[in-house]
Amino acid sequence: MMSTNLDKFRVIEKMMEEARPLMVEYLAVLDERQAYMSIYRSEYRKLRNGSKEAIRIVEEHVRSKDDFSALYDDVVYAVREAIERLEEARQTEDETEHLEKVIGALRDVLGDFKRHSGINLKAIEKSKEISDRYNIPLQGLQSFIELQESQSTPLPIESAEELLEELEKADRLYLASFREYREMCESDDEVYILYSDIVDDLLEAGLNAAADKLESVLPESSAERVARPDPQPLLSILTPIKSSGLEYFQSKNAKSESYNYNVNFARELAYTRRALLEQREMKGTNNAFKRINEAYDLLETYMYERFHQLGGTPYNYHGHLNR
Repeated sequence: MMSTNLDKFRVIEKMMEEARPLMVEYLAVLDERQAYMSIYRSEYRKLRNGSKEAIRIVEEHVRSKDDFSALYDDVVYAVREAIERLEEARQTEDETEHLEKVIGALRDVLGDFKRHSGINLKAIEKSKEISDRYNIPLQGLQSFIELQESQSTPLPIESAEELLEELEKADRLYLASFREYREMCESDDEVYILYSDIVDDLLEAGLNAAADKLESVLPESSAERVARPDPQPLLSILTPIKSSGLEYFQSKNAKSESYNYNVNFARELAYTRRALLEQREMKGTNNAFKRINEAYDLLETYMYERFHQLGGTPYNYHGHLNR
């Protein structure tokens, strides 16, 4: 057990002698990271904006899928209605050979529509041929063809809703805030891997424009990043003053300031530990290191000036030690 304030100071002095070089090294790494933060932020903004653009493209395909379905149903209904209308006309016509031919062609294409669970483009093409050849108007047919020609894919993307949900979920998990994004990127390559997998899914579905947009903004792998310095070596040296038994005894001498300087140092040491535990970046950590160093300098100066064992002159020193 340390019996005097001088004993306690010598432990603190050794503590700071060990800690100060580590503080310099720690700040050097944070300084390098600080320069890299601008890259992090740029990367985050690019990925967030690129993902939004990919979502917009996929949303267009989701909407076009609904439009495709509605127009496709209109065409099928128009074919059925044309058959019924021609069958009625056949009852009043003497010459029905031509009508029978048209009705037969329409029944064939209606059968093609019924046998296909999704959108049958061949049936659409046959409907167009029949409509042009026999001058049979089919509601929705021309609109369907125009919509198809305006799309980057000949058919709506069946998995568009699932891909949209996948993108939106990834954004909620990793792009909700810059801090969350940065921490995830520093821990592993999960962000890169997930968005890279989504790119593959988009390509497989035929959504090349969305895939290209997302691929162009993929983040770097964590191996290429500046790692955060390990705070543990400093934390193991800068142990709390009170729990380490380094809190000064209060002097009965009203002029003695050693206790106050010790308390101030203890407070700044606790602040520094908190900064290390919270893994603050350059600005916050540098501020904490500056405060603990200033507090120690005040304590050290006082101790060396007022403790004769350190070469100083105590307030109650009368020059009788050599008698």
